[in-house]
Amino acid sequence: MRTPRRMIRLGLTVASAALAVVGFTPAAHATTLTAADTTTDAQAVALSVTKPSDVLDAIDTWQYGAPAIRGGQKPYQVAYTGLPAGLTKSGTGFKGYITSAGVHHVDVTVTDSAGATATVGFTVTALTDQPVRISSPPDPFDFGVGDVCQEMDIDFSGGTGTYTYAWKGLPPSLTYHPITATPFLGYLSGTLTRAGTYHPILTITDTQGHTGTWKPTFFVT
Repeated sequence: MRTPRRMIRLGLTVASAALAVVGFTPAAHATTLTAADTTTDAQAVALSVTKPSDVLDAIDTWQYGAPAIRGGQKPYQVAYTGLPAGLTKSGTGFKGYITSAGVHHVDVTVTDSAGATATVGFTVTALTDQPVRISSPPDPFDFGVGDVCQEMDIDFSGGTGTYTYAWKGLPPSLTYHPITATPFLGYLSGTLTRAGTYHPILTITDTQGHTGTWKPTFFVT
């Protein structure tokens, strides 16, 4: 006798209706699909660059600027030519302290990932013969013996290039700390250890010989 064959149902149901696959539109309403189409509105626009603001300021003044980039395809590569000494590229912009006098013509070139480029120019004008100006907390300063002077800030601006600092007559145990990351800030700190009235003098000199002085008064009782 012939053994009947076993039928195993796999769960696939075929019906008279049109076959539908989850995630796609049934054939009766199919639309054309474009694979991996990542075009954005920005990419459809030609690459263009708007210049940073022109700079007109004193030497050793903090500056930051950046071009406005539109269109093209990210990521962008940004390159500067002609930046004056003291200014360096930062991200797509530039930052730093201008340390060389004169009118500097700078070009910024942007290249997108497809190789398209756009260039725009701007100027950085650094003024010379700026006096050194010191700004600090108002004095006189009153301390008791054993008091702690905690980071008394001293700000100064102007001048040209690098600076030298010279103190005369500071109260014993007070120390001046210049901040090397910027020539515009330093501070005094320490513990007052000896009574008396002190008239120290701070002199700041730039590379052109311009000086600024500060003559505070300290009462220590």
